[in-house]
Amino acid sequence: MITGKYAVNKEFMDELLIEGHQYNPDGNTLASGYGFDYVGHGQWGHAYIDKSGDTAVHVTRTGIAPDAQLGVMFMSNTQTPDGHLSYPLDHIRSYVMGVFLDVPKDILDFSYLEWRENDKLVPIIEGVPACGLRFWKNPQYRSLSSMARSAMIGKYMAQSSTGYFGSLEVHEEGGNLVLEYGALAAPLKYYTDKGNNRIFVWDYEASPLLIKTEKREGKLELSIFGVVFRQV
Repeated sequence: MITGKYAVNKEFMDELLIEGHQYNPDGNTLASGYGFDYVGHGQWGHAYIDKSGDTAVHVTRTGIAPDAQLGVMFMSNTQTPDGHLSYPLDHIRSYVMGVFLDVPKDILDFSYLEWRENDKLVPIIEGVPACGLRFWKNPQYRSLSSMARSAMIGKYMAQSSTGYFGSLEVHEEGGNLVLEYGALAAPLKYYTDKGNNRIFVWDYEASPLLIKTEKREGKLELSIFGVVFRQV
């Protein structure tokens, strides 16, 4: 959790706008933290707070305009493809808030169409379908030498919040790599290279994931679920 605030920068502003907010400066800061996602004049000219959240199969979006005594919450038992960002429920939230805040319908409709037009799924890496890995037919996996497989084998510890994220293990079964994390275990398949990094697919049937590997100071690191795991 962030316990402070961000000064406005391009990346933060781009994310704010694509999610269906508007930014009206109050000083030079759009705050984020102290248990909230956004705090500022960010929704149809009103002071605004939100705190939303995601799981692998669920989305929650909120919006609060205290001066109008308005709060909304939307939930969906759907999720965008792994590795993508897409904001349909954010846009519904912002549209509905506009209805209650008496924003003219023409402005709402125009804004909604613009938000959706700017929110297109694109491949997260060359060759991967925009619709997500679970719909990927016949991916062109590559083979690894026995030496390369051996270098991957071992235990990897989370480099942040270790007590929460714990560790994962890569081992070999029948000449193939398997990644095991808690109760989840699935083949780890070599897909491509990106610069000096190898990209693998953790072929977990319910929700395949792209995993980037990187070597630092003689140890491999795997990035999974937004967390870096380092070989021990």
